[in-house]
Amino acid sequence: MTSSTRLRGVVGVGASAGGLEALNELVAAIPEGSGLAFVVVQHLSPDHPSIMDELLSSHTALPVWKIEDGMEISPDQIFVIPSGPALEVVDGRFHLLPRDDRKGIRTPIDVFLTSLSEAYGEDACCVILSGTGTDGTLGLKAIKAGGGVAIVQEAASARFPGMPDSAAATGVVDARLPAGDVPANLISLLNHRDEVRNGHRGDAVFTTIEARLDQILELLAAEDGQDFSSYKPGTLVRRIERRMMLRMKHDIDDYVEHLRADPDERTRLLQDFLIGVTRFFRDPKAFNALTGQVIAPLLDRD
Repeated sequence: MTSSTRLRGVVGVGASAGGLEALNELVAAIPEGSGLAFVVVQHLSPDHPSIMDELLSSHTALPVWKIEDGMEISPDQIFVIPSGPALEVVDGRFHLLPRDDRKGIRTPIDVFLTSLSEAYGEDACCVILSGTGTDGTLGLKAIKAGGGVAIVQEAASARFPGMPDSAAATGVVDARLPAGDVPANLISLLNHRDEVRNGHRGDAVFTTIEARLDQILELLAAEDGQDFSSYKPGTLVRRIERRMMLRMKHDIDDYVEHLRADPDERTRLLQDFLIGVTRFFRDPKAFNALTGQVIAPLLDRD
């Protein structure tokens, strides 16, 4: 299970009821040599072995693997969760977690996407396809907080739009597309990102953004009343670079003019700035420190 292609990103694909048709359309549209690994996580009964790998294999020329514990993530492959366990990724390998029904409603898509974001950061992407309920919504927000790309299936093409609509309601989704359009969209975005970074001698693109950061923050404060001057510059620069990628802007000056003229883009950038703050509330160490060192002493005063 090796590939000569560099791994450009890992795409977590969440699907449930009505998802097979969408999955077939998505995998059929994945070209060879994209450099992406696609990981399919579904809601599956633990009582019946999954044959999803066999079903998807008939729609793509790419290898499709049923995930085994410890399996390495490689580009230009499609990986499918087996029935029963939950799934995480650590150090570039899959880890299957025993099913625990004591926790009530299981959210395997959230579990995997959260772990994917922690492992791959801005190289993590997610796609939420047809399904009922809200599984995938929290995981999608984690992907966004890490700087990744989040796409949902458009409601009109989903047999059950509950999951993609729930994810879209967060306000942080980058695109709503038919399932078959997702691979080309992702590849185009990543190609653009690489062109911008390589065209500006790698990390130098961040330097050009940082030089305009004060102007961008002043624009947001003047037009939208938001003050981000106390935020870490590095985080804001990465969020701006990400928005440039999504808007297909090669030049920071061009993006600033776009930002000035388009209120919707300012809103999107604000959302990207703000969603990173929620990482604090998912960090057990930070939250425990807040509880023990701040909240408890305040309560003891009463």
